Amino acid sequence: ERQRERERGQRSIRKMSRLPGNAFRAWAWAKNHGSGLEEGDDKADFIKFHYRDEKGETQGPFRARDLFYWFDAGYIHEQVLVAVGESPRSESNPKGAPFVPFSIFLDTLKGNFAHAKIEGKSWAGVIDSGDKFKDKEDETRQHWNWNFRIFNYKEDELMGLGMNILESLNVPNVYNVTESSFVGFMENVRYLMTRNELPYHNYYHALDVMQTTFVFIESLEANMYVTELESFGLVIAALCHDLDHPGLNNSYQVNRQTPLALRFNDASCLENMHSALCFSILRKAGCDIFSGIDKGDQAAIRKVIIGCIINTDMTYHFALKSDLSTMIEKTKASNGVLTFMREDKDRDILLKTILHVADISNPCKSFELSKRWSDAVIQEFFMQGDLEKKEGLSVSMGCDRNTTQQETLSLNFCDFIVAPFFFTLQGLFPKLHSVIVTMSENRKEWNKRATEMIKAKVFEVAPESDDDPEIMKAAELTKWDKRAVVFDDLVKAAMQEKEARENKEKEGGGGDR
Repeated sequence: ERQRERERGQRSIRKMSRLPGNAFRAWAWAKNHGSGLEEGDDKADFIKFHYRDEKGETQGPFRARDLFYWFDAGYIHEQVLVAVGESPRSESNPKGAPFVPFSIFLDTLKGNFAHAKIEGKSWAGVIDSGDKFKDKEDETRQHWNWNFRIFNYKEDELMGLGMNILESLNVPNVYNVTESSFVGFMENVRYLMTRNELPYHNYYHALDVMQTTFVFIESLEANMYVTELESFGLVIAALCHDLDHPGLNNSYQVNRQTPLALRFNDASCLENMHSALCFSILRKAGCDIFSGIDKGDQAAIRKVIIGCIINTDMTYHFALKSDLSTMIEKTKASNGVLTFMREDKDRDILLKTILHVADISNPCKSFELSKRWSDAVIQEFFMQGDLEKKEGLSVSMGCDRNTTQQETLSLNFCDFIVAPFFFTLQGLFPKLHSVIVTMSENRKEWNKRATEMIKAKVFEVAPESDDDPEIMKAAELTKWDKRAVVFDDLVKAAMQEKEARENKEKEGGGGDR
């Protein structure tokens, strides 16, 4: 864990001068850590600085206190070149303030601001989670691990998981989130995710998607591409993306013309409700985990949360996949992520993709866990199908217990929905190769079960028909065999791409990242 903390700190320092959001991230850190000093107490507080990053580009202006806390946090070193005032020297402004080493000002700034340093917050005394989510040996009990198993824990323990995730992202420090507001917020989430007593869309699902989203940010290193504010918003969107889910999908809402369909004009009915409930909780007394963020940042994080939750609607799936593919191609054309991730729209696509993929990632977990989630979701589907039949509505796809087979449903979901995203995302996240291997192994198991089911099936034909049941069975088996071959070829191609990237890096050529 200490090694991971050091690596996270090193990544933060490397990223600070590379990504467009990093100046903001450092400023947010400085702002919160300097909040113990009243504005206007020191003349130095009115001084503005610009600095030059490692690419020689001028950044700023920043308040003197911001730059000092930036330095104190390790984001910049004392030899960084800075210019005092609002008008730094440049080619277009040759008479502007010259750039000199920051060390010249350190003694003065320490005298003004060092006394205001605030120690980092810890929630360990408020939420007793101990090391339940940081087991040194068991990867199924490591909250940063893809192989984490959420069913190892009782429902009462899951708040501790949320706490560990936010602490790992340094949220209490950077965004001044209080322990009491976090507890209040989580208790409201828990209530809304348990009161409908659903087999799938429940409190465990909410925390599972939050944890998977965190793995993308931390262990798969999406934090190389997005800001801390965006990461904070993303994990909260993951936690709240299914708030108060009724167990009846958008198709049912529209066909039945429920109050939700009428309220949201048939458009992403559930997702609009989920995001609205998230912000309704924040408005409750003692639940506003964003109260320590300024108004501008609150607007930005609200935009992230709403956009990401809305895009968990499966109607956006293929459009989002197309946007992602275009973005990946742009990465290659722009000679790496450092260029294209400067654009907000690219990070917006990535944020939406991460939450959507985390939401549909069950086929990529261990088969035991994947099967458990599959059992739960198909039970919920059949409950909806039964209700639709009772109410005289057309039965939604996958919801008819008389025609839907779990094995073939799982294979189709993997082949057409999940796998294309993961194959594409490997271009940004090379560490996904092990996840793809797990997905492939799970597919083989589902294919084996589907084959056994087909072999045992009695194919019925009408007496007057010329169809041969054995030929029909053979054709069905051949279809699934061909599908398996195609999928295996895609996995092999993904592995070859990984090996080619690694060989290129060994030869000193670097990679897209």
